[in-house]
Amino acid sequence: MNTKMIYIILFIICVSVCWILVRYMPFKEMNPLKHMLEANNLFCIQYLIFSCYFFLFESFAVWKVLICALTFSVIFIFVLMLKGVSCKKWDYARISRQEIVLLLVILFVILPLINITSEEIAIDTDQGAYFLHTCTLMEEKSKEIHFLQEIGKISNEVDNGIRELTNDLKCYYHEKNEDIFYIHALGSWCSYTALFGKMFGVWYSRKAVNYLYILIVLNFFYVCKKIMASKYNLYLYIVMFALSPPLLYIGKAGLSEIVILYLVGIGLNYIFQKGIFFSLISGICIGLIGYVHISMYAYIPIVTGIVLLRSTQRKKLAWFNIVQLIMFGFSIWYAYKISPIYVKKQYLRFTLNGKLDYFFIFVLVDLLVIIAVIIQILILKEKIKVIDKIGTILYENYRKISVAIWAMIFASTVYYTYFMCFTDKFVIKDGEDAATWIVRNSYVNKGISAISHLNIVNISRAVGIIGILIFIAIPFLNRKLSDITITLYYVGLYAMIIWTVLQMDTPSNYYCSRYFVPVLIPMIVLSIVSYVQSQNWCIYFIMIVLLYSHRFLPAFLMGGPKVGQYELLQDTLEVIPENAIVFCHPESHMINARLSNNLRILNDNEIYNLNNMDEVLNFYSNSNINAYIISELELEHNADLLKSKIFLSQYSFGNGRNGTYDIGVDTYEIPLFIYKVGE
Repeated sequence: MNTKMIYIILFIICVSVCWILVRYMPFKEMNPLKHMLEANNLFCIQYLIFSCYFFLFESFAVWKVLICALTFSVIFIFVLMLKGVSCKKWDYARISRQEIVLLLVILFVILPLINITSEEIAIDTDQGAYFLHTCTLMEEKSKEIHFLQEIGKISNEVDNGIRELTNDLKCYYHEKNEDIFYIHALGSWCSYTALFGKMFGVWYSRKAVNYLYILIVLNFFYVCKKIMASKYNLYLYIVMFALSPPLLYIGKAGLSEIVILYLVGIGLNYIFQKGIFFSLISGICIGLIGYVHISMYAYIPIVTGIVLLRSTQRKKLAWFNIVQLIMFGFSIWYAYKISPIYVKKQYLRFTLNGKLDYFFIFVLVDLLVIIAVIIQILILKEKIKVIDKIGTILYENYRKISVAIWAMIFASTVYYTYFMCFTDKFVIKDGEDAATWIVRNSYVNKGISAISHLNIVNISRAVGIIGILIFIAIPFLNRKLSDITITLYYVGLYAMIIWTVLQMDTPSNYYCSRYFVPVLIPMIVLSIVSYVQSQNWCIYFIMIVLLYSHRFLPAFLMGGPKVGQYELLQDTLEVIPENAIVFCHPESHMINARLSNNLRILNDNEIYNLNNMDEVLNFYSNSNINAYIISELELEHNADLLKSKIFLSQYSFGNGRNGTYDIGVDTYEIPLFIYKVGE
């Protein structure tokens, strides 16, 4: 039995045991499809929790996490049996017509559209950084990546050459005067891609993204069933959410938004179940977001505030709030421990550009968390009556508040439109660390066409245009809304403020529209699902969304974000043996970004700057070590050319002209030359 099969069997056993464990959970209704979903949900949450634990001590290994998840489930079942807790004797409900339609859409539409996943391996992109995270986890080298074995080995000049190569990789952080390196963002969510890599091979690790996307679609489907104003709205959800181009992009790109969206979906799934038990589980799910992503702190205040207000009437929400708050408080220190430089960059804005110490900021955040928890406990004990009064005022006057917020959003949009289209006010200055946003300079002050890059335009595209119009119209229409709809609407409005008032534009569409996906897009769709009552209007909305989005779907069948780079790495691994010395041409950025660090992890190669070749070879002159050169340029060196090939790769299909979602897939060439240095 090979290693891959062992991991597949372990995965199946873990999910099967979770299937049994679900039988002890107090669900009120169940059918085979939902049972399978909940078993996978239970496994995924356990798997992520244990992964985060091993990440903390830099001792992650897929087999360790699987064994821990399996052991926990078995012990938990055994304890329940000892306590005399019996399995729930459900009368399985039939799979409904809507569920059958959803399954057919998943099998014959969604899976074909997301089947081809990203093959981006360049460390200077988010997707490439996550691929390196995946490789690091699969090879169990989480410590080794922080300390390059080449540094401090030969001379200061050689070390400076290595630093020159790493400085070219923007997603590979290290602080000045310290040779401790961290890959971009938090890699904890890549525990899922590492699992699929162990089961099917590193080239199929991104299938974990497809797996999570299917679970997302199913989880939000059952949320919609709980809150829908009409049974036909489930079809509207399928078209507006599950088949939304930015959502499908998330379902095939190796980006952290996939797991954030999954945690939001499963959290909502459980919060709409009856009982405090599900409130606690939901709090854990939402609380886990802080352990896989940093930027979600922007949503914590409004979620906390709204739940505080509603917990006066629904006590179970208080337990959700306490759990997610406590987990968020700890997540800051966790994230700082596993990726300190990245966390510093994210929290720099709160330090007033370095004037305040990070420790002070983190302690301040935790103090606010403690205060919120205390307030929540006091609300539980009915010690604070004023919160109930504030909640009543805000919910009874949601129309006036919504109108005021929309006025602010539209005023800021007009302001940004003028200055972005006709002035240089928002040009990013040379030397400013703006990451992807430096692309803004290509459309600022270029006329009215720049308006297509405004976030509000891209948000509208993400929900088929008609979705944003319905969302805007909800408070203006004369109909009494449920508390659930108002709550969803408030969270959506807050997210709109973040992405239209605080962050005005995105320089590309699919790639940067992903920022709207984890919270804003679900809130818009769920608000509409809980509001629209007319069957006819539901059909009209479905037709409009399909008319808008259908022309973008063929591009998904043609490829994935930057497909075509695995072949480059595979061919290189076939030519360059393990433990060899590799010299990288310092002007070959594409090859350096795609190969250097992946060769370190997957092939145990040492990577040096080609400019230091003579000194490095002299250092190893008495060792029987092979030496190679990688370059995207043809070189004149005393070395034998082993491989010369041009690899064809796809651009992301999301970067269309003039701010439109692209409907085609363009390609570009990556030249590779591999030389073997003579004896």
